[in-house]
Amino acid sequence: MDARSDVSTCANPKCHQKFVRFGDGQLYVFPIADPQSWGLPTHAKQKVLWLCDKCCAALFVRLDRRRHLAQIINRPHARPRVA
Repeated sequence: MDARSDVSTCANPKCHQKFVRFGDGQLYVFPIADPQSWGLPTHAKQKVLWLCDKCCAALFVRLDRRRHLAQIINRPHARPRVA
């Protein structure tokens, strides 16, 4: 699943939640060296994406630097501890 390209809405393409304020959801900031390859202006130094509260509970964002894509990945569920 590919992420949306800006921070105005949730990076999950299946979600339509709008970014309203800091503290809601999770902001992902990745330093980048080649902004034009990411479709960003030449002065950009980072790729920024946001997942809303609901989506960040089950998903996280990862960059595929080789293909210049932001990917939405299912968050692995923690295994219960064995005493």
